[in-house]
Amino acid sequence: MHPSELHDYFHQLIRSRSRASRDLIGLEFENAAIVPARNAENSYELPCGEPFPWVPLPMGAKSGVQRVLEEVIRKSPTEKPWIRLEEEQEDGGRMLLGIQEPQGWNITVEPGGQLELSDAPRETLQQVHDSLRAHLVRVQEALDLLEGRMLCMGVNPFFSPEQLPLLAKHRYRIMYDHMPKVGTLGRWMMKASSGVQVNLDYHSVEDLERKARVLNRAAPFLAALFANSPLTLGKVNGYQSYRTHIWSDTDSTRSGLPEAFLKPNFRASDYVDWALNASSYLLKQDGHLIWTAGHSFRELMNGAMPGFVPEMSHWEAHLGMMFPDIRVKNIIEVRVFDSLPADWVIAIPALLKGLVYHEAGLVGAEELLFPIKSESFVDLRQAAAKQAMKGEVGSVDLGDVGRRLMEIALMALGSEEESWLLPYFEQFTKEKRTPADGVLERFALSRGPADWVEQEWNATGFLEGRLPRNPIPVVSGPTPGVQAPN
Repeated sequence: MHPSELHDYFHQLIRSRSRASRDLIGLEFENAAIVPARNAENSYELPCGEPFPWVPLPMGAKSGVQRVLEEVIRKSPTEKPWIRLEEEQEDGGRMLLGIQEPQGWNITVEPGGQLELSDAPRETLQQVHDSLRAHLVRVQEALDLLEGRMLCMGVNPFFSPEQLPLLAKHRYRIMYDHMPKVGTLGRWMMKASSGVQVNLDYHSVEDLERKARVLNRAAPFLAALFANSPLTLGKVNGYQSYRTHIWSDTDSTRSGLPEAFLKPNFRASDYVDWALNASSYLLKQDGHLIWTAGHSFRELMNGAMPGFVPEMSHWEAHLGMMFPDIRVKNIIEVRVFDSLPADWVIAIPALLKGLVYHEAGLVGAEELLFPIKSESFVDLRQAAAKQAMKGEVGSVDLGDVGRRLMEIALMALGSEEESWLLPYFEQFTKEKRTPADGVLERFALSRGPADWVEQEWNATGFLEGRLPRNPIPVVSGPTPGVQAPN
């Protein structure tokens, strides 16, 4: 293969997807879970030495993740059978990695036992909301059998990667061993982090490039707006979004916010060139996984590994192993958000719909973000992790820019749809607050991690997967405090 063939493949992928684009919204929602220590085989002590009555949801079939998946199937009868996503093990058995419902959504298991909803693409925010609600009902009913609760936070607030289970998937075991070689926090990313991802459509190569320019520049501000991981190992960690910090030291060759993506004239070819210079963890050849880490895809094409000849299927798999904040495939994936309590999740796709699916939103975001110097974004990303909406880098105030992005999106959504976003704006963004601020305030008033669990349970329902309510009714007309973009 020649690099030009890979560019052609990527552009063909874009063009084929563009023809089917309908401005759909795809939500992915990750969550870890905990169960009472009395119901678990193992017990854990927090690093602070305090007794703690909860343990991570284990992987086991009788009392863990596998049991939850089986219960979701059992309690969700459908006319067509569920698809069981399995992997064969060395002992000849098969391990359940996830389940796929005939309507198109699925629940998969992430490396540390996090359960992830990958929803089918939806046409409206109402449909996204209803599907999320149904998912939470299914999972919580299954967890109830174990007295388990979901942790709707960006990073597990209690346990270290060493204390969390590892899903024995072939790829995960290889990646877990490799992570310390390329960063200090990769194992935290795999086992302890949970996020919200939104997948967006585009209509042409030019539309993709325009949306990618806006979203890459918006990435630090989006992370700051929804920061929700200020606790780790049972104590305050000094960050508003520790999950964002984790990604800054996971694997710089394949993640983060590459400088090339911030160019005012960013092109799809820039994404391909970046991916060519990144390495893959492993690729499959003749039915066997080949360890390719340490060699860029370009080097593999030039014969860096004798006997391994990259093919187009390897390039496609390689693109799926890239983890930038904004990932480009047959859709645009926005991957910067901490997991949130259920009530607030819908604000994320609502914000993105206002910014990229409306011309007024795109124009307003371009006018706001493009004057910011490209060289500032490394520091902006760090400030988003550390201080979120209270961060400043030079003359750029993350809270001011984040609030302005919300205002632009609210105006673009209009009176019919602003109610999906306005409650979050009023509760947090308007005063430069984040969910992390509330977590820290309640933690400061608690008598320690165990007591804080009860406080948080009562305040947000984050340990009971509280179901999202219908949006707060909003009177039609201009939203107080929100100005139309210039």
